[in-house]
Amino acid sequence: MANVRAHRLAEVVDRIYGAVGDPNSWGDVLQEVAETVGARGALLFKPSSTASETQGFWSPSIDDLVDWSLRDGKDLHNPRPARAFRVGLGRAVTESDLFSEEELARDPFNREMIGRLGYRWEAGGVIAKIDGAPLLFTTQRRADQERFGRPELEALEALFPHFARAAQFSVRLAMARAEGALFAFDQMACGGILLGSKGRVLKVNACAQRTMGKGIDIAGGRVVAANPASNAALQGIIQAALSPEVRLKRERTRPTVVIERHERGPLIAYAIPLRGGIRDVFNPGKAVLVLEEPQARRHVAGAALAETFGLTPAEVRLAVALAEGKDLATIAEEHRVSIGTIRSQLKSLMAKTDTHRQAELVTLVLRYTVNQVR
Repeated sequence: MANVRAHRLAEVVDRIYGAVGDPNSWGDVLQEVAETVGARGALLFKPSSTASETQGFWSPSIDDLVDWSLRDGKDLHNPRPARAFRVGLGRAVTESDLFSEEELARDPFNREMIGRLGYRWEAGGVIAKIDGAPLLFTTQRRADQERFGRPELEALEALFPHFARAAQFSVRLAMARAEGALFAFDQMACGGILLGSKGRVLKVNACAQRTMGKGIDIAGGRVVAANPASNAALQGIIQAALSPEVRLKRERTRPTVVIERHERGPLIAYAIPLRGGIRDVFNPGKAVLVLEEPQARRHVAGAALAETFGLTPAEVRLAVALAEGKDLATIAEEHRVSIGTIRSQLKSLMAKTDTHRQAELVTLVLRYTVNQVR
């Protein structure tokens, strides 16, 4: 096993499971897997007929390969996944197991990948199925390296079951997080609709369900507005949130759409890309469509909070401000007190409500949110 760092396999297994809780670490984990079998880089992905819709994680060392396949190679058909499907789950193979030398030389995708980029050798296989779609792993070597041998394939096959279990855990965790986000929007009296990679509706919270029926609805698994102009704008913000080029960043404003509805007044809609974005191979949910009723405003029932937890008026004001998303410095400035005073009030507030983190406190406060119609 000259090209396999056998002593690192156990460490790599631990890192694979560690990535379940930290999806941003998958690139580094795949790099470690590649180095363990003497390869340049590795890719974990769900293939698609359209390159721009391919979801996956990859090691930073093969950015050039991924960039090429999504940009210059996007119009070339990649025959490798289809050949790998025939092999079955859990078996590692090389490009030479899937193609003859004549086929590699003749096929445009293979010819470009080898000739232009220099990625001559590849090993991988189908690891599992995620929501019915195959999950593939591949690792690459350049032409100046030797081809993958049986020791490397055996090492990969030993890792494949761990990848499969980590994938299952990751999907469950991602859905739990998405459901938590929908619940949070419910607590803020906002409709929340979880959308998949092509805009299909995966889950709908209670507030969103109450908005359905007049002016906006779910048809054919997608959110649609009855008004043609509103629907065109709605589909535009959904597609923007699902774009592969979207970059998650904190913005003061988001593109919003006013959906005209007869009898019930307008509805405000905006779409939020989820962490990991469209490329997150394990997260079926890619964005949340948020729906707000302009004629309703959210109001924290301060009297109920005070009575339930024995809060002072200052503590109630702090709880309300935190629920509105304000930070401690802003609250101190608005109330014309020192930041130290606000921190002292926060400490007392958390003790009285038996909460240990600010996010936990805000979640509790939002349970005392009610709607008031203007």
